[in-house]
Amino acid sequence: MTRRFALLLAFVVAGVSPAFAQNQGQAHPQHPQTAPHHPLQGQMDPAMHALLHGTWTGTVTSSEGSPTKMQLAVATDEQGMMSVKISGDPSLKIGPSTDLKVDEQGLHWTQALAGETCTATAALEGQDPHGPGSLKGKMACRNREIPFALEKTKG
Repeated sequence: MTRRFALLLAFVVAGVSPAFAQNQGQAHPQHPQTAPHHPLQGQMDPAMHALLHGTWTGTVTSSEGSPTKMQLAVATDEQGMMSVKISGDPSLKIGPSTDLKVDEQGLHWTQALAGETCTATAALEGQDPHGPGSLKGKMACRNREIPFALEKTKG
């Protein structure tokens, strides 16, 4: 009888222990499977992402009214984070681009320019999915607004 009881107890313990192993003992935070990895990816229409991604070349118009060449590169890194980088004539004194946000109106970021912090905005125009389209915007600095117009050159 003792042997039967010991055998029955062994089966009960063996059957209950996997259930205890699956209980974590503390609440585990849930991660929604439908949540995007990066907020920009979830909010941005994939067609808009494809249109924005690439190299844009054109001109920026200085406060004196003279156009100067400018290039804007929109890229996505390994973590899915979108970024912009502006380059152009050294006289523009272009610094880093930070705080990128994208919405249905286009791109919004902070741009260091000639020692100032400017708020930059750019919107797609002529959003033909088969054509290059254009990107027009401005950089609003302390006492001036600097408009730019760009055409997509690489995608």
